[in-house]
Amino acid sequence: MKYMDADDAVARISSGQRVYLHGGGATPQSLVEALMRRAGDLADVEIVHLHSDAAAPYAAPGMARAFRHNALFIGPNV
Repeated sequence: MKYMDADDAVARISSGQRVYLHGGGATPQSLVEALMRRAGDLADVEIVHLHSDAAAPYAAPGMARAFRHNALFIGPNV
């Protein structure tokens, strides 16, 4: 099995791609944080999740160029 850190994992994400985040309490916050560090390098990445109780910095108004948020269930974090 091959392992990599969060920054290396999100380095593979390109502009225009879709990223699915596991929902509920299992949202991988280390990957979300790494993705936010790449926000300036990305455009129009669609973030999809069913429901997330975790922080959702990708849904902040200032992230609209980098990320499009597509939630299938809206909670208080978005």
